[in-house]
Amino acid sequence: MLFSYLVEMGGVSVVVPAYNEEDCIEDCILRLLGQGECVREIIVVDNNSADKTAEIVRRLVAADPRVVLIAESRQGAAFARSTGFDQARCDIIARVDADSVVGPGWAGALAGFLEGDVGAEFDLVSTPVEFRMPGRRFQAALNRWDDPFNKYRDRPQSIDYALGCSMAMRRSAWLRIRSLVNMRRDIFDDIDMALCVIDTGGSCALLRSVVVEVSGRRFYNGVARYAAYAAWMPRTYRLHRRWRKSALLYAGLPVSIAFHAARLVYLRRVGAAGDFALRDPLDRAEAERVRP
Repeated sequence: MLFSYLVEMGGVSVVVPAYNEEDCIEDCILRLLGQGECVREIIVVDNNSADKTAEIVRRLVAADPRVVLIAESRQGAAFARSTGFDQARCDIIARVDADSVVGPGWAGALAGFLEGDVGAEFDLVSTPVEFRMPGRRFQAALNRWDDPFNKYRDRPQSIDYALGCSMAMRRSAWLRIRSLVNMRRDIFDDIDMALCVIDTGGSCALLRSVVVEVSGRRFYNGVARYAAYAAWMPRTYRLHRRWRKSALLYAGLPVSIAFHAARLVYLRRVGAAGDFALRDPLDRAEAERVRP
C-alpha cells in the first residue's frame, strides 16, 4: 500500500552532489536504484570533478533513464545542492552524499514519513549516520547522546539541523527557502537549510528508525584542516542569530579538536580495516579517502 501511494504522489527525486567521487559514486547510485520505483529520478550534480566521476555516471545514465547527470561550475556543495534541488521534479526531494551507503527501503521510509500523518507537521527529515571506520560501537553510543532513554526510538524527534548525507524535504519547503539559503563555503549548507526551514515557520525531524552509513574520510584530515572544518558549525548557527548555541559550540571546539587529534593517531596507525600502517599520524594528506 505504501509503495503504490508513493508512486501516485510522484515519488522521490534524489540529489547527489559530486566532486571527484570516482571511488564511490557507482555504488551510491546502484544503491539508490535498488530503492525501487519510489525513486523516480537520481540527479547527480558534477561539481567540476577532475577524475572519472562524470564518465562513470554517464555509463549509468545510459543504463537507466532515472539517472540524470547535470553540471554545476560554481564550486561548493551549496551550489551543487541548489542546482540539483532546482532540477528535481518530485514532491519529495531527498539528498545523499556520494559516499552515503543507504540500505533497502531508505527512500520509502523518509518519503512515507513526510507523506504520513505522523510527519505531516514536518517539512524536512534526516536520519542518524554512522561512519564506516573503527569505533562503530562508540559512534552508536554518540548517536544516542541526546536520547539516552530511547524516548524517540519509535517517533520523530524535533531538531534544528539536517544531515546532508541522509535527508529529504518537501519540494514546497525548498521553494519557500530557495532565496534564503546561504551559498558560503565556510558553513554547513545542510544545517543552513534546516535553520531556513525553521525561520520560515517549518520544522525538521530526526527519524531514528533509519541509519545511513558514510565513509569517515573527514576524520583522516590533519588537525589544522579539521579545526577549520569544525568551526563551520558554530559559524552556521551564528549566521542565523542562534547566539547561545553558537557560543556553546565555539566553546566546545578545543575539546572536539583534541578528540580528533587522539582519534587521528589511532586511525592513521591502525587504518580503516584494523591493520597497522606505518604512517605519520599527523600527516596532513589532502587527498586521502576511505572507500565506504
